[in-house]
Parts: sequence; structure tokens; C-alpha cells
Amino acid sequence: MFIEKFKFIKDIKKLFLFMALLFTASYILPMAQEKKQDQFAKYDENFKEFDSMCLKNGIKIFKFINRGLEKIIYAVQINGEWLACSFYAPYKVKNGEPKEFNPSKVLENFEKDIKLFKKIQKLEKKYPDKKTNLISFRGEGHKISKRDNKIERVTLFTITELGITDLNEYIFKNKFNLNKSINTKLNLAIDTANGIYTFHKLHLIHRDIKPGNIIIVPESENKFYAVITDFSFAKKFKTKVNFVAFDNLNGTNKYLAPENISQLRQQVQINKEYPEVNPLIYTDPNVDIYALGVTLYELFYEKPYDNELRKKLTEENSKFNLSFSNDDYLEHFFEYIRKGNRPALDNNLVPEEINNIIKACLAQEPEDRPTAKEVLNALTAIKEDLDKKTEN
Repeated sequence: MFIEKFKFIKDIKKLFLFMALLFTASYILPMAQEKKQDQFAKYDENFKEFDSMCLKNGIKIFKFINRGLEKIIYAVQINGEWLACSFYAPYKVKNGEPKEFNPSKVLENFEKDIKLFKKIQKLEKKYPDKKTNLISFRGEGHKISKRDNKIERVTLFTITELGITDLNEYIFKNKFNLNKSINTKLNLAIDTANGIYTFHKLHLIHRDIKPGNIIIVPESENKFYAVITDFSFAKKFKTKVNFVAFDNLNGTNKYLAPENISQLRQQVQINKEYPEVNPLIYTDPNVDIYALGVTLYELFYEKPYDNELRKKLTEENSKFNLSFSNDDYLEHFFEYIRKGNRPALDNNLVPEEINNIIKACLAQEPEDRPTAKEVLNALTAIKEDLDKKTEN
């Protein structure tokens, strides 16, 4: 009898719990969803204006491609040609909520991009027979709404050539089944090195070279080439000594050069003690060469640059039934690189000549790394030698 009563009480508890969950699902969750929708609703005018501007200019939006920190990218068609349209988002999403960008800052970034695109166009016109391997600019659209001489809202977009995929997808997924022979990889590596060389010729540092920012563009049925895109973090340099504000030390963690990692650690400590200080960080074109080395490693080895370290840490932690957070792992990774460690290079898997280039690009000291032109020449020589061997 006691057991039956106990079961009955348990069943009643389950019923109340179920009803509580049902109430949450039917009332609280829709309220939260409605609140979330309200947070995004204030940006509807931006998207309506964007749609209207595209319609007026004969731009047909077909598909969402990607969302970056500052831009939302769509595949579009103009006069039958497939292109990419980058809409400058009025907000970024953080923890599922929109965080508004300052409209003046969005406009500033847009104008910076247009200025850079025009520099590239000027170079393309000057040397029509030479590829820049930087993404080709086709046009732009802008509408600026002001109130009391203050920028209230901006609707901005750029049109560029459209890639079928990026180098990261090509390396790790390759859903389009593109050729992955050593010859094809060399062509993509040469294109990437040439893009960086062109960028440096314009006295610019990209500061976010990585496979995800290298787009593969079809040239013909079985031929494609690579172009560098996303100039959000680009920085002009005039002399051998260049500094940027600490809060402008940008890039993707895995591709950060060791000198930037060391400075980052030092300045984080300074900022803890003196939060009002925004110290200067040294940067130069060598940071792009290091990131190129990481990119070449991933391209030719077809595995993440940090694969060995992640595997080692996972094995060590599993022995003690421990787990590590992303922050913990990042700290290990930064320390690993800062101390001069690099993943092993295997001449049985990748030709020694290519490994030598990767090793040189990943040199600990910036001054020991080759220039983009030297990397380009070395890769081209390997490709020409391979072509001769194939012919014979």
C-alpha cells in the first residue's frame, strides 16, 4: 500500500513537472522568441532598403552564402552573370542577440573597402595581362539616411566576382570534387602567394590570411584559380616599422604569427593593470607570410595546423578524465607556437622542396621569413620543374 501511494505521489510530481514544462513551452518561450524578434525588427528597414536597391539595379538575389563579422554575402545574378554581393550588416550577432554597429563606422569600413578595390582596379588596368589574384570588384551601392546632420542609417553593398567555394572547404570537405593533385595544389599555392605579393606591392598588410579568405573561382570547365578576399583587417604600411593600436590587433588565432602572440600576451597583462591604456603593437608584412605558411601546411597536408597539439592534449586529458575549454586550449596553442614549436613536416607525404618553403614561412623570427615574391618564385620553379618531368 505504501509503495502504491509512493508511486502515486511520484506520478503526480511528474504530472506537475510536465505541466510546468508545457507552460514554459507555450507561454514563456514564445515571449522570449517574440522579444528576440523585436530586437532584430529594428533592422528591417536596412534589409528592405537593400532589397529595393538590388531590385532597382537589376540585381537578383538567389542564395545566402555566408555571414562574416561585418558583412552578409549573397550569390546574385546581374545580366545573367553570377556574382557575389556583400551587404554591410547593421549589427553582429553575439550570444544570439544583435549588437549594433555604429552607422558611421560601417560607412567608414565601406569607404575603406571601396578605396582599396579602386587601387586593385587601377593595378588591373595598368597590367591587364597579369593576374592580381585579389578578388575582382564589379560595383557598389549606397544609401545614407541622416537626421539633424547625423548619420542615422546606412545601407551599403559591394559586388565582386563569385567563387564556387573557398580553400578551407576545398581542403577539408571538397563537396564539388575538385581535383586535388599536387599540380592543382601548386597552382592554388602560386595564386595565393601572388595575391599576397600584389597586396604588399600596394603597401598593404592583409592581416587575416587563411584558407577561409581564399576563394576558388572557376575559369573554365576543368580549370579554376584562387583569389584573396576579405580586406576588413587590411593595414597600410609605409616604412619597415609599423604600429597599430592594440585593439586593432586582428586576425584568426590559428594563423597569428608568434611575434603577435607574444605582444598579445604582454599587452593583455598591461591592460589588466592599466585598462585606460591602448598601447601600440608592431606589425609588418611578415605576419602575412607566417599565415601563408600555415595555409600551405593545411593545403598540402590536408589537416589542421594544430592537429598534432589538439590530439596530444586530448590524449593527455583523457588519461585523467579531464576536459579543456576553448580558452584553455588556446592558451596551450599560443604557448606551443610562442616557444617555437611547429607541426612535423614529412618528405614522404609532401615533396621536400614544398616543405622547405613551408618551414621558411613559419620561421620564428619575422626577419627570417621569405618575402611574398620569394615564395612565389620558389613555388613557380617547383611547378615548372614538375611540368617538365610530366612532359618527359
